[in-house]
Amino acid sequence: MSTSSPDEGTETLPSSPFSEHDTLTAEEAANLRADEGLNRMVHHSDMIYIKVGAVLAVLTAIEIALPELLNNGKIYGPLLIALMIIKFVMVAGFFMHLRYDGKELSGLFYGGAILAVIVYVAVLSTFSFWTDSGNQNFTSPPPIQTTVPLEDPAAPGG
Repeated sequence: MSTSSPDEGTETLPSSPFSEHDTLTAEEAANLRADEGLNRMVHHSDMIYIKVGAVLAVLTAIEIALPELLNNGKIYGPLLIALMIIKFVMVAGFFMHLRYDGKELSGLFYGGAILAVIVYVAVLSTFSFWTDSGNQNFTSPPPIQTTVPLEDPAAPGG
């Protein structure tokens, strides 16, 4: 793609906006290639973003409807977590353009997200979050107090 010139450290780029007779330093050529790489970045039509948004809306509607559809609380949590992961990957991949970034940048982002989940699970584990406390009334409201006030013996007439 590029051809070396007789001078060391300079080159000509036939596909550059410069004339073929102009020579560029190595730094200028690298900057030009980087700019051309940015121009070749994947830009989708609006329709792909509308489709991704529609899928995210459907997944959100499913998350909202799950408590009404399922009476089993044991499956509810894992389903919500799975839907959350799917939505996270879609948003990070399409709207944050991580799908088209280099593997190093995507690895840093996803690695940080995985590390955050590990830290979150570790903190929840220190508070015995995963065990049943045995409290049967945890989700129930407190009982209504039905005590009758006692008469004050020191009150007049008593």
